[in-house]
Amino acid sequence: MSSSFDRSIVETQILPVLIQVDDDRRRHFALKASTNVITTTPPQPPPAPFKPPPPPPLPRPLQQQQQQQQQQQQQQRQQQQQRQQQIQYQQQSLQMQESEVEEIFTSLTARLQQQPLARATAAAAAAGSSSSSSSTTGKPSSSVSAASHAPVNSTVSPQKPQQQQQQQQQQQQQQQQQQQQEQQLQQQQQQQQQQQEQQQQQQQQQQQQQQQLQQQQQQLDLSVCCVASVICLVIC
Repeated sequence: MSSSFDRSIVETQILPVLIQVDDDRRRHFALKASTNVITTTPPQPPPAPFKPPPPPPLPRPLQQQQQQQQQQQQQQRQQQQQRQQQIQYQQQSLQMQESEVEEIFTSLTARLQQQPLARATAAAAAAGSSSSSSSTTGKPSSSVSAASHAPVNSTVSPQKPQQQQQQQQQQQQQQQQQQQQEQQLQQQQQQQQQQQEQQQQQQQQQQQQQQQLQQQQQQLDLSVCCVASVICLVIC
């Protein structure tokens, strides 16, 4: 037992108390002997062995919170994957629409380039018909030339610029939706970071609790060793 406790503590703190208790006991017996009073003390049972209290179990709410947070993180990951797939699908659809718009634009430019040639050929044909009609009937050639020029100008359809504007508006709306989805993804990532920080804080708290329990157990072990050493000294 000499190796399990500090001898200096026993000599400086415990032995003086034991000596004082022994002196008090002798004085008490001397006073009783002087008064000729015989008293007997019943035998006392031996003290029960000291049992350290069991360590408290880990709190269940913390485990449940960790499980819930893990489930929430899995759900959020699944939602992120679904949203990324949606964004990819929307990007593909935008690319398809852009290619369609480019094809329409190229076809319109080709038609606009072909219109001056058609007008020139129509004007030449109108000039030939007007010369032939003027030789026969005078001024009705002006009405024929006007009639020949009118349908050429009417071939330009006013609906195609409107379609382009609508497609541009749709593209702008889709881009805005993409920006909103990216903002939502950023917010979700921030929430995940906050949850991870909370988990780290909880883990640190658990580690601190475990350290406190270990310190309490060490203190109990020291107290048990001190009590055992005192009992051994008294018995000796």
